[in-house]
Amino acid sequence: MCQKLTHLLAGLLILLTSSNLRADHLRAHLLLSARLDGSQEVPAVTTPARGVASFTLNPTRDTLFINASFNGLSGPITMAHFHNGQPGVAGPVVIDLFRFVRGSQLRGFLTGPTNLTPARVRALLTGRYYLNIHTAANPGGEIRGQVGLETDTEYATIMDGGQEVPPVVTNAAALGIFTLSQDQTRLRFRVVAFGLSGA
Repeated sequence: MCQKLTHLLAGLLILLTSSNLRADHLRAHLLLSARLDGSQEVPAVTTPARGVASFTLNPTRDTLFINASFNGLSGPITMAHFHNGQPGVAGPVVIDLFRFVRGSQLRGFLTGPTNLTPARVRALLTGRYYLNIHTAANPGGEIRGQVGLETDTEYATIMDGGQEVPPVVTNAAALGIFTLSQDQTRLRFRVVAFGLSGA
């Protein structure tokens, strides 16, 4: 009986993630973005420059595609980095991205275990990194933008008595779906349980 419920719940999970109601964030790739301007620099920089960046993290979380464009900068880009810091805080350089600069664009694949450690991937996904674009006139950075997820993050789990410590012999099973908001201030959840011994 428990095995049938587990298969039923697994089928329900597949249905939820493949139906027309499926949210974009259930795809294997994760999309992040940043909108850059001088007001986000610390201290703020008065500049007409703006930028927009998108970042695509692959399913195995070991390759990040970077695609960014900038306009109105005071001069050529002299440095480009990911920094570790919350909005309003000047943080240290974490990853040098200058090798990806092509004129007023930043484009390339960041790969490898030294560039994308699990800790760095977590920092990217939780909004702790910002993209900083430097020029000769603004060596500390002319425009900057916080990197954040473009979508909510959804997790799913199948629960049964065998996962209890110690294991419980039961026909009960459940499916749980948890959605963490993009700004990480709300957690929505749905849990459907079958075969419980009580209400």
